Amino acid sequence: MLGTLVEARMSLYDFNTLYSCFGRLVVWAALVPVAIISIRFLLRKQWKRAVKLCAVFGAAALTLWGGEYLLYRIDHALYLSKIFDTNVGFGRPIYEYDSPRSFHGDGYSITVYQLPDSIRSRFASFDETLESDFPKKQGYRKDWHTQHWKVGPIPKEDLKYMRFACGFYSGGKPPAKLKNSVREFREALKSDPVYYSFFYSRLSDDKHDYWGDIDFFMIDPKTSRVYIINHNT
Repeated sequence: MLGTLVEARMSLYDFNTLYSCFGRLVVWAALVPVAIISIRFLLRKQWKRAVKLCAVFGAAALTLWGGEYLLYRIDHALYLSKIFDTNVGFGRPIYEYDSPRSFHGDGYSITVYQLPDSIRSRFASFDETLESDFPKKQGYRKDWHTQHWKVGPIPKEDLKYMRFACGFYSGGKPPAKLKNSVREFREALKSDPVYYSFFYSRLSDDKHDYWGDIDFFMIDPKTSRVYIINHNT
């Protein structure tokens, strides 16, 4: 069942994107005509017709936006199942930071969650499936590389990925909570037991080979924390 849901995610992601664009286009395209007609009703003192028209337009817009939100929640749940090989229901983040993003999406984010029972249970029986099949990339990460789930402490050959994931830049003095969360993330990766995986890309030309992006996932059972980091350059 989980495999079927995972396979369906790409088509759902595409559908959600198209639905979102279509819904917003319809709402904005209808806004001006509805406003003009409503003003004409008001000028003619046809109050009920004006109110009815605005109510119908508002209900239609809310329905479209509600559908977009519902599809996003379903899509996000499938995305998490592809990462952790189980159904995941995160609560409110313990800590969340998202830097301003450039036009190309460059920036840094870290989210720290309380470890859900579903993930704790799944990783308590760590197996070959996690080591060889998960996490699974989203369609828009198709050109990225994958490091499947590994058990820490993090070895020397993976320290470069950890350092890149910790390389935040806030454009000024970083918040104290950001520094503390990144420090805790770094320290947890050097302890046992801990589980981690990541997607990454490298950019290269004729003279250089350098970091591009990374999505880093880490589970720390000792502190009951899940860390999700994205660093785009």
